[in-house]
Amino acid sequence: MPPEQINVAWERAVKKAGGRKITARLVKNVVKELQPAGATAATPKPADQPTKSERRQLISAAIGELLLLVSQKANHYVLTAKIE
Repeated sequence: MPPEQINVAWERAVKKAGGRKITARLVKNVVKELQPAGATAATPKPADQPTKSERRQLISAAIGELLLLVSQKANHYVLTAKIE
């Protein structure tokens, strides 16, 4: 943000505050208003990472598999290999 725009943003925040306390939230909102649409950099979610529900399913499946091996009294080596 250029220095001239910083002054404009501050003055606008002061005006919007209307004599009340000028908060960080107020200044952030004013800065957002002053920036052109699309100028804010939204961080896209990496495509190679599983979603929360997919992770939950993977964890659930792994726990189920480990419980099955424990119930079958599997070898210690097999169990530790599954955990890693």
